[in-house]
Amino acid sequence: MNENDKSQESVNVALVALEAYLQNWEPDENSAMLKTTDSILRDLDDMVELTPNEVTAVMVAHGYQIRYDGPSGRHGWAMKPRQR
Repeated sequence: MNENDKSQESVNVALVALEAYLQNWEPDENSAMLKTTDSILRDLDDMVELTPNEVTAVMVAHGYQIRYDGPSGRHGWAMKPRQR
């Protein structure tokens, strides 16, 4: 296995972990909770190494939107815990 194969394999594993993480969340049109890309990276950093661009690509593919909360000055992904 060459370096390129190892790199591709680790990216795939990282994306699988992110997909599993997102099974606990769903997009929230009301923007009650804003979760930053950095907070998602921190949530997963003990399991996999992801880049902000990888997280962003997956979030967009799953229908999440970036929202800006004017009064607080915060921005992030509008998401809420998935009801089971």
